[in-house]
This record gives sequence, structure tokens and C-alpha cells, in this order.
Amino acid sequence: MDPSTMTNEIRSLLGQSDQWYHRLIFLLLPGEDSIESQWTLNFSDTFSIPLINVGVELSEKLLDIGGRERSMKVQQLMTDIIQSRNASQVILRRIEILFNQSLRLDPLVLLQLLSRNTTLLVVWPGDVSDDHLLYATPDHPEYKKYPAVGLQILSTVKKEDI
Repeated sequence: MDPSTMTNEIRSLLGQSDQWYHRLIFLLLPGEDSIESQWTLNFSDTFSIPLINVGVELSEKLLDIGGRERSMKVQQLMTDIIQSRNASQVILRRIEILFNQSLRLDPLVLLQLLSRNTTLLVVWPGDVSDDHLLYATPDHPEYKKYPAVGLQILSTVKKEDI
């Protein structure tokens, strides 16, 4: 899907998201980091949707928390980060920290919980294949594979390229 079509699709989904139990949209923007960065910045500016770099903001908050407490605090810290934007919609990018094994999280469950009160547009750092949302490769320790059924997933990659 080309970027302008994706923008129109996102606009449409944002209009419907208040009716969903999980107000969660996954954006797959494969390619260079600079392309993903430019797209998210443009989208954020165009629609006045706050952009959150999860890796930077969450890691800063976790610095003062001991290892054992970290996994118990992540949900509250993420809630605080999102609520600090005082917005009904936010874009989350650079979410790789959520897959860190030391945090003992299920990133999808966390994102679903966080999306109950705020619509989250999540730039997913993985792929979609065979009706599954993927992070990393099967041989990687942080590998995750989630059924895509019921998830809102938009990708700039054509299905035949996957």
C-alpha cells in the first residue's frame, strides 16, 4: 500500500476506533529507518497526533528502578507516558524495548491494555506473514508470533512481497 493510501486508511480507522474494545492499529512501515522516521513525523504533524519514542522514554524511567521491579512497573510507566500527552490518539514508535526478556512482558497484551483509553497507532518493528504478526525471527530470543485475527494491521508492503 502506498503512503497516501495508508494515510487515508489510517484516517478512516481513527474515525472508527472509539467503537473498538482495543483501540489499537499496527503500522508496518518496512524499509529504512529514515523513511519510517519521516513518515511518522509527517503523519504526527499533519494530524496533530503526539509521537512517543517508547525506547527513549521508557528506558529513561526504568533507570531508577531495580531489575526485579521493572516488569511490575512497565504498565504504569507506559500509562503515565501516554497520559502525559493528554491526547485521545498517540503514535508509538521504537517499541523494541517492550520485547526485552528481562521485562518479562507480553508486548501485545500490554499494548491492548494501554489501548483501552487511548487509540494507539503502533509502528510495529516486524512483519506480518501467514495471518500472523511477527517480531524477530524464530531463532531470536525475543521472537513473538501473534495471530492477526481481530487486529487492525496496515502495511506498506504488498501481500505478494511477504
